[in-house]
Amino acid sequence: MREKREVKYQMKVLSSLVKVFPDEEPVYRPECVKLSGLWDETVSYQVAYTGNHFLRERVDVKVISPIAEYVRVRTVEQVPVGRATNGIVDDNYLKTTSGLYPDLLKDIKDGKVIIRSHQWSSLWIDVKLTDEIPAGDYEIEIQLVKDDAVICSAKRKITVIGVHLPKQKIMHTEWFHADCLADYYHVDVFSEKHWEILENYFHEYVDRGCNMMMVPLFTYPFLVYPGADGHPEESIRMMVHYEALTDLRALELLESLTSKEYVMELIEEDLDEPLTFKRYPKSDMYLIALRNKVNKEIARLSSAS
Repeated sequence: MREKREVKYQMKVLSSLVKVFPDEEPVYRPECVKLSGLWDETVSYQVAYTGNHFLRERVDVKVISPIAEYVRVRTVEQVPVGRATNGIVDDNYLKTTSGLYPDLLKDIKDGKVIIRSHQWSSLWIDVKLTDEIPAGDYEIEIQLVKDDAVICSAKRKITVIGVHLPKQKIMHTEWFHADCLADYYHVDVFSEKHWEILENYFHEYVDRGCNMMMVPLFTYPFLVYPGADGHPEESIRMMVHYEALTDLRALELLESLTSKEYVMELIEEDLDEPLTFKRYPKSDMYLIALRNKVNKEIARLSSAS
């Protein structure tokens, strides 16, 4: 007779810069959990989860927070990668083998997610900060609920800085693959239906900080996946790209309140050597701590003016 085993579930709060692979337990780093943001930006993080049950389980996801209406939860889907490298690798690669890699972000249609036995999955949490949210600290709790009982949960605090993020100045372009969309959705090129689909993708493009566009004739899609309803489904790569552009806007705001020299000193003060295009910090710990430091300075200088 098989001995009955106690079923346990786990959840971990992670930064948006971590990749959660099914066969690797992610490392919780408290220094990467602190999160802050300005009005008019979307801040993101992840919650990884797993269980030791025998079969996979479908459970409900609930958001408990005074700003729950501004929180969007998506699942991070694993996508098959046949060739992870072109043979030239460095220490920036997390993996170099074929396999399943986290990338696609899908909205939770029915409010339920799957917990896979002894495999790690993650939820992608977006918090859209607007001036409807008063400045201050807010707790967000993500719960997994089974049979009306909370089986595990994860909390984190977000600090909202009561300053508007300035409009983007840098011009950024990506390739836009109009021909691929017509082929994927089986519509005639430049038909009314094609233009309707293109408009959906244009909105996504602008929302994520792209303001110029290059339209090639024959190339493959990149930063988004084609959704079933003619709308794009985002990727981790798209969201991290968006975060980089909002970080730049925050630095520009701080520069307008101080000087370029002050900003560079702030960026490099914890480094042993100046930044170069070849040598620069890559850890999520450094990047998140720097953004929190920038936000804190913006809040201090804005309240003093």
